Amino acid sequence: ARDRFVSRAKHGVWRLAVRAARPRRFELEAATAGIEPSHGRSFNPCAVDLDGRALPRRRWRFDSRRGVLRVRFRVAKGILLVRDRCG
Repeated sequence: ARDRFVSRAKHGVWRLAVRAARPRRFELEAATAGIEPSHGRSFNPCAVDLDGRALPRRRWRFDSRRGVLRVRFRVAKGILLVRDRCG
């Protein structure tokens, strides 16, 4: 079986559905330039959730200069949700 990913982005939220053949660790690097921000000039993530639970800040980082998000997580099937508006 192959791993499947479905990505959707809209107004300050990026959603990545992951369906892997087995639980595995992912090291994701994603450009965010094409994601419409909820406010301001560019998408600037403030929270990353996996299946409704906040990922610790040490598991993700955002390079605002390059517009690149890096996230480390382990899952077989789940939803990664990245938001640019928090609180």
